[in-house]
Amino acid sequence: MLTGGWGTGKSYYVKNELIPYLSDASHGAHSCIVVSLYGIKDTLEISKSIYLEAKLKFLNAGGAVLAHGKFAAKSVFKGITSFFGVDLSKSEDELKELYESIDLSGRLIILEDIERSEIDILKVLGYVNSLVEQDGAKVLMVANENEILQYHDSEPGKDGKTHKVPDEKTELYLRSKEKTISDTINFYGDLDKAVKEIMLSFSNTLLLSLASDEVINDVIDLMNLKSNNLRAFIYACQKVADIFDLVEIHDEDFLKTVFFSVINLSMNIKDGYFPKWEGNDLVSSDLGIANYPLYRFCYDYIRWQEFEQEKVQQAIDAHKKMRLYDRHAGANGDKDLNILFSYHTHCESDVKTALSHIETRLANSEDIPFYSYGRLAYYLVVCNEVLEFDYSSCKDRMISNLQSREDEIDLDLLFLDHFESGNEPFDQKKKYEEFSKAIKNAIETTRNNFEFTYLPEDISKFYTYVARNRGQIIAGHAFISRLDLEKLLEMVFICSPSQLDEMRGVFWAIYRHAAKDFFIEDDVLFMKSLVSKIESVLPERSGGMDRIALWQIKILIDNLQHFIEQLS
Repeated sequence: MLTGGWGTGKSYYVKNELIPYLSDASHGAHSCIVVSLYGIKDTLEISKSIYLEAKLKFLNAGGAVLAHGKFAAKSVFKGITSFFGVDLSKSEDELKELYESIDLSGRLIILEDIERSEIDILKVLGYVNSLVEQDGAKVLMVANENEILQYHDSEPGKDGKTHKVPDEKTELYLRSKEKTISDTINFYGDLDKAVKEIMLSFSNTLLLSLASDEVINDVIDLMNLKSNNLRAFIYACQKVADIFDLVEIHDEDFLKTVFFSVINLSMNIKDGYFPKWEGNDLVSSDLGIANYPLYRFCYDYIRWQEFEQEKVQQAIDAHKKMRLYDRHAGANGDKDLNILFSYHTHCESDVKTALSHIETRLANSEDIPFYSYGRLAYYLVVCNEVLEFDYSSCKDRMISNLQSREDEIDLDLLFLDHFESGNEPFDQKKKYEEFSKAIKNAIETTRNNFEFTYLPEDISKFYTYVARNRGQIIAGHAFISRLDLEKLLEMVFICSPSQLDEMRGVFWAIYRHAAKDFFIEDDVLFMKSLVSKIESVLPERSGGMDRIALWQIKILIDNLQHFIEQLS
């Protein structure tokens, strides 16, 4: 028996690895017959499938033009059996005799989908035993044995503990298996090879462009995290290939995002259940994974077979913007930035090449993410000292790029302290300060920020402001930490239920779909402090308060704790 989970590639292995190996003359030219037991109701149907498969092989060997494939008895039609010269008007006994007339001695019979058969498993084992002892065949049973074995909890022992024990049918199966099956092999498969071969089996150029060792390793990491179900992966590749056939995309990062998010969605589709959409009109971080959100046009196509071309361009634009404002940008995946940021481990020529590339790339304002500019400025200054690199052109281009998005840039986030040891030379620090100051002065504008009064009656105005400026607020990667903690705390306890509900709506609008690390750590720390302070004063402030308002405060606490967990 070869046993392994559904979708792990057992059938693929049998068809593409095992049978070609055994059939090769240098390995004995063994004859193999493959039959699926999926949906088969009795052993006569198995005999019929073996008979037809054996005759098919005979005809193929004789030069007949007929596609090779395994037979499932339920798919055999009258026309096919007539082709083989089988007279269906014969009695069942005569047909049984006909089906069992094939000489199976020395042949390998591979019975797949054992657990999906409608025949009692003990009868299947009896049939297999007959094939081996009476017909002289060798038999390989391919199954997901975990679907055959059924266990339940035992009665508690003296120590109060229970353990798993097989039910009666499983006990009978295990005893019969011991006499019938000489060896059971657990199938794990070669995921690296299978994933690559599956991707290469599709003719789509964009999908094939992703079949690098790096991407395949990332796919395997995702599958190990979610599910090693190759059927789900094949399904994902098919959907991705279909989507790529409908669009023209040249952004590799966007292609990878579509690819990995669709794989994740496919792994989450269980037993016909399709997860509902969780996100805004364009994107869902909940249905995506890590740095790869799921775009709505992918979800709509896979679930409803609906495709709107304009949504693709909207998604591409949103993707570019998201990457531009990713505060972790440059930490992974960008070869030039990675070399520069770890310059001390590379040779001079490699660092100079990376600097040259970066200078060229800065001519495109949508290439290097904005929130890597602060760190980039630091290392440009360092390389000026170490390699005498003239960064003036880079500096001018960085300023120009940021000026085009001045209303969307958070200067506090852009120029965090990037000095690593604190012992950098004074001149180096001075140059960096001048560099950052020049950028800040160039893009500093008087922004029309809403001044929140912390009066309950102004919450509606605050809610309207947040709703209208939600995109800009989120792009700033900081929100709640800019509020006054003590004033906000005091306001919470004097609000009506409807005002508290609106205030929760403000936070919900900003943080509902935020992914991990999307907002600065100060936001998380602020939320933790607010929850702690509310909980500490709640006992003494709750006396005589409106009970629905109290209930709203508890829901506010739950919301904040949810956001803390979501962002941590």
